[in-house]
Amino acid sequence: MACFEQALTALAQIPERRDTLEQAIDLRCDLRNALRPLDEQARIFDYLRPAEAFAERLGDTQRLGRIAGYLCVYFSV
Repeated sequence: MACFEQALTALAQIPERRDTLEQAIDLRCDLRNALRPLDEQARIFDYLRPAEAFAERLGDTQRLGRIAGYLCVYFSV
């Protein structure tokens, strides 16, 4: 998890482009997968909401659908 968080910090230091936003989304989804077995629900939500916003900005329906699925699981828990 520390490596994923460091990668997010590094991405925040470079200009936003489509590829960097896609990486930021994917890293947040990977963090969700790492936090789920630890039952870190609040942190999962904190990572998924920005990922959702980035996917909406990009119009990336595939990533948006994946995040929507993750949020459904989050809210059902």
